[in-house]
Amino acid sequence: MIARNVPKAKVVVGTDKIKAIKYGVETFKPEVVLLDDGFQKRHNLKASANVVLINALNPFGYGYLFPAGLLREKVSALAEADVVVLTNVNLMSDPSKLKRIKDIILTHNKNIKIFHATHEPKEVYNINTSEKHAPAFLKNKKVIAFSSIGNPAGFEKTLKQLGARILFGFYYGDHHAFKKKELEGIAQVYKKSSADFVITTEKDEVRIKREFLATAPVYALKIGMVIPQFADLDKVLKV
Repeated sequence: MIARNVPKAKVVVGTDKIKAIKYGVETFKPEVVLLDDGFQKRHNLKASANVVLINALNPFGYGYLFPAGLLREKVSALAEADVVVLTNVNLMSDPSKLKRIKDIILTHNKNIKIFHATHEPKEVYNINTSEKHAPAFLKNKKVIAFSSIGNPAGFEKTLKQLGARILFGFYYGDHHAFKKKELEGIAQVYKKSSADFVITTEKDEVRIKREFLATAPVYALKIGMVIPQFADLDKVLKV
């Protein structure tokens, strides 16, 4: 997905992040290395900045480490972060909770820089025909939604804000590897329903085998992240 959206970037994927970075640096001689899901590797790397993204809709993963909750580390690990980006702030039903989230973060690291980010729809596209529409295309459409992302609630909220009517929702664990029978099952549900089409996230679309959903029209929602204070963040990161 990153390679598609940022064609000038060189994307290196590997189970060993340290080896992947070494390979990328030696092969492409980049000016900047951006390590995804890299905070847990901070003790093995000398990073210019450690950035932690926190989902404002579920900021502290139910308060427990995985698998009981969604946390990969204790919240106290924020003491070693330089920046926090609070995502999905535009989807919060109670904006007053934002201050409480910030207070908890600052309790663990009083010097940390906190930025807001909104996830904003950019387009809806048919995964087989590449036909594209503005997000308003979803208004009054009856859909069957499915995803395997860390924040399915945010995806569902976004669809509803765009005016879509979700008849059925199928939500799997983050990075779930979709099986043939699961996707064909979703297609069968579509056939028996009055839905206009099936819809998923761009992140999921790049990983599914289209032939397993060939009997149903399937669209993906492309989302962009907007950070209003990006210039200030850029300075903090020293990029």
